[in-house]
Amino acid sequence: MNLPVPVMSLNAEQKITLVNHEALSLFDNYGKIQLGKRLYEYFPDYITGRISVALHTHTCRKIKKCSLNEILYNIDYIPLPNKSQKGGILVFRQL
Repeated sequence: MNLPVPVMSLNAEQKITLVNHEALSLFDNYGKIQLGKRLYEYFPDYITGRISVALHTHTCRKIKKCSLNEILYNIDYIPLPNKSQKGGILVFRQL
């Protein structure tokens, strides 16, 4: 997926199901992101907790000023449009 910003998708269990090329560079210190791994394996609790709430309530969530690899990002969680299909996407916007 060739997009100008980092994007990843999650399923209902917070497993990473898709990662674009830009998102791979977010976690150089932790090794490459692997599909099927859970979000908490890469993100701190304050991020995964907010995303967990958004997943269960099927709502959008904005997480501001998150430091990843010493760079600040705003992270948007956007649920999938079909409520019967739990999961969503994360979009990272560098500050």
